[in-house]
Amino acid sequence: MRFSIKLSLPKAEIPVYYRTAFVSYIKKTLEGTPYFDLYYRRKFPKPFTFAVYLPIKSIEGDRVLLKTVPSGEVFITWNISFADAKTALAFAGGIIKNPHHNWRNEIEFHMKEINLIKEKFYKATKKDWDNSLGLGLAIVEHILKLHHTTLQIESEKGKGSRFYFDITSLKDKALRQLLK
Repeated sequence: MRFSIKLSLPKAEIPVYYRTAFVSYIKKTLEGTPYFDLYYRRKFPKPFTFAVYLPIKSIEGDRVLLKTVPSGEVFITWNISFADAKTALAFAGGIIKNPHHNWRNEIEFHMKEINLIKEKFYKATKKDWDNSLGLGLAIVEHILKLHHTTLQIESEKGKGSRFYFDITSLKDKALRQLLK
């Protein structure tokens, strides 16, 4: 299971050893779950990999200076992939409950958004009989983008999910072709 997490930072600089802060955030988020004991106390191999995408302006000594958006805010993207779905869900639940992290007063960030379901190869459940690649919604989203519309998803715990898109632009295009 993969997540793409958009984080905001209060200032446009971080130390060059920033990756340690992200491992710390994962550890803090999984604390109190069975996975914490398994991976941090018993030293099983970590079931995740991640990459942090920084809008680097420059590197000065032990600090990385980041570019800001026109509003002056600083955003970074953190992509994280879990081998185990249960650990991924524990992490996602934890990060949603506690979206703010301050690591040793050196790096502070706040989760702005977390995306999962539209990622290529995403699978909600793993079933032995299902040999799909998990590309369905990614393909749908790509096709809808070609038609200048987007997939909308609403989800409510215990009630289910609603997937929809606006076809007004498709109807207008078809009507224009009929009138030619």
